[in-house]
Amino acid sequence: VDDGAIAGSSSDHAGPDQPKAAGAATPAAAAAALPSEALAVLANLSKSLREGSLSEEARASKCAPGLRQLLSYSEPEQMLLACAAIDLMTLPDEGVLCACQAAASPEVSTRAAASFTASALLPRLAALEQPASRTLFSAMLLMLHRHARPVLEALVLPALFLKQGQLSSGQAEALTRLLKELPQALLGKALAGFLAGEAGVPAPWTEQQVAVLQAVVQRKPTLDAATVAELLVQADANVDALFKSVKFSNLLNTLVRSHGAQLKPHVPAVRRIAERIGTFQQKPILAALTKLEADGG
Repeated sequence: VDDGAIAGSSSDHAGPDQPKAAGAATPAAAAAALPSEALAVLANLSKSLREGSLSEEARASKCAPGLRQLLSYSEPEQMLLACAAIDLMTLPDEGVLCACQAAASPEVSTRAAASFTASALLPRLAALEQPASRTLFSAMLLMLHRHARPVLEALVLPALFLKQGQLSSGQAEALTRLLKELPQALLGKALAGFLAGEAGVPAPWTEQQVAVLQAVVQRKPTLDAATVAELLVQADANVDALFKSVKFSNLLNTLVRSHGAQLKPHVPAVRRIAERIGTFQQKPILAALTKLEADGG
């Protein structure tokens, strides 16, 4: 990004930690906090992003100066205000896609990408009740392909804890599809991040969360011993509430069949979990555990 052409922006030095935007900002708050020159650029951007008659190429060209301004804000608080200034939550999905195409540029720092994801995409995902439109999901996927780790940390993991994990069908579908596209190397981090809980505090699992986790486990991620152990501790803590859940049984069955070698030291613990589920999956899981003990995984 050419900071020389940016009005009232701060310097952009990406650090190792991913920022997460907190709270909410309003257009009035943005008007009070941002320089007038920057507000004028963002106001033009907001208008251009809403022009339905523009082609995708024409919209990208017309919005380029404003998007440079928007993406010059690497700090979460600044990005929140900038997104409020363009009233991003009311943008059409085509406008969100245009912004994501700019944010997916290799010139955008990791920190700015994370701040943009938290301020622009997480609220859109949080508002989903029905499945995301093709355009909106394409915007999320574009960011994931270019900035996978920031999207995992600033969108996917926070979204897993929306409404205490009582995800809507639209949210669960979007998260499942994103996790199916997440680079293999980040799958273990995704599972460990979920197990750590929101703000570092593990919470009871919901069926919707379990279904999303299934998308991770069935891809056979590389898991360290600590993650496997914590997964089993939390599965044991949640089985009584989810003992009739086919989704929970599927997760346990997939874990046994995909990570048998790592589960061998934990077979007694896994058996205690399996013996308490009340679905048709119980017998196959127990049989797989018996075979695992007999043949050494």
